[in-house]
Amino acid sequence: MTCMVVLAVLFGSQLVGQWSPAEGSWTLQPHRCASLTGPSTASVHRDGLTLPASTLKYFPQAGRCMTGWMARYTQLQADVQSGRLPPRYLLSVSVEAGLADRLTGLITHLWHAVLTNRALVTVNYGVLPPFEAMCRSPFIEWSRRPENVSDEAVEPLKYTYKGQRGYPSDKRFLPANLDAHTFQMLYLINGPEEKLKVYQRGNISTAVSTDPAYLLAAANRGRTWALATNPFYKQVFWDFGVPPQDAFMCGFFFMCSPVAAIEQYYQKYWDALQEHGVLKIGIQIRVGDAVFQGAKTEQQPAEAIKIGAEWFDCAQQLEKAYAAPGQKVLWYLNADSKQLRKAAKLVYGDKLITDDELQMSHPDCHQNRAGGSTTCQQTAMDEALQHSLGAMLTFSLTDYHVITGQSGFGRLGAWLSGRWDNIYQVDRGAGGCSPGQPVRFEQSAYHYAGV
Repeated sequence: MTCMVVLAVLFGSQLVGQWSPAEGSWTLQPHRCASLTGPSTASVHRDGLTLPASTLKYFPQAGRCMTGWMARYTQLQADVQSGRLPPRYLLSVSVEAGLADRLTGLITHLWHAVLTNRALVTVNYGVLPPFEAMCRSPFIEWSRRPENVSDEAVEPLKYTYKGQRGYPSDKRFLPANLDAHTFQMLYLINGPEEKLKVYQRGNISTAVSTDPAYLLAAANRGRTWALATNPFYKQVFWDFGVPPQDAFMCGFFFMCSPVAAIEQYYQKYWDALQEHGVLKIGIQIRVGDAVFQGAKTEQQPAEAIKIGAEWFDCAQQLEKAYAAPGQKVLWYLNADSKQLRKAAKLVYGDKLITDDELQMSHPDCHQNRAGGSTTCQQTAMDEALQHSLGAMLTFSLTDYHVITGQSGFGRLGAWLSGRWDNIYQVDRGAGGCSPGQPVRFEQSAYHYAGV
């Protein structure tokens, strides 16, 4: 079908159009609309791929992501890793941060890799909990680092640059002994905003000066919405059958099926939120990192409940606006503060679902070690990452999401839900919310760390 406008979609440095499964490559079609997928109807089993049963049971919205692109990218990944295709990788270097910052960067890297014909691999270092501590890979082997990518190549991308935590400079220098035509770096920690704009309106292949075999990238900023609405790639996402609001969700469920430990611990919450005919409202309250260091740093329950007053007020307004007469309503509370969760359970009783026993830890808890404390071991960090993902996925199971504005945790959980007009942002001291004014997707997509 001839286009009204000729689209030049760039993958790497070449114009491409139709995918050829037999050859494992994109065929040049500069004068026709790219047809990168078959029919856009979603299914839970497509082209030999099937989503895990637990994903389909609890997160059926993931099924609409299976529109053909997953199988084709899975094949490309396998061809690169097996040597059937030349090495062409995007290596996503872990960020010393919480789950939300790490995920938003990783899923943006996934789409960057998909759009530029690169296999995606995650690179971990030091004591950071690896993604495989919380995720099984349904389709691709994303944790197998290429042998010829040395620690020296990864070093400039570490957030603790040469031992200095939070190193602020965006200047990263490729080690002198590495060929710039083989290795390049893309460092997007905390921006800078100007470099992020290429995801919104530019050709991302120009983000680095060459077209290297190995692109090493680090980011705690998300631009999945930006890529799906970028004029260079909008046609591709149309053909993928992935609308902008689903790009993060589809990327996540392509990359991750929660490990058994998460499923076993959180199943009771997931089952409770599966009840049909119930209006479910999620509340996410971020108090601050101090609560991760134990209850002694927190207020007592009578005071703790006051911390969430604006969030609870917003939930009550949503309940009043959207609950049908006689309809059962459940709230799910995710909060970093154990004292707040316990206090809320005392106040709201059976209406409120929350884990009022777990003392949450930061997945990057080694940053909070004091006086050489060794209480934050690798196992504890892995478990913290698991609980973070388990809580985020539980939050996604609700119909409406009342989130903390300056926290990406609730935002990502809301985007994983596959719902729309569902996000209400509360900032401390700014009042509650208006049921008729949910946060628009494009506003949420660019807020703070983004999506």
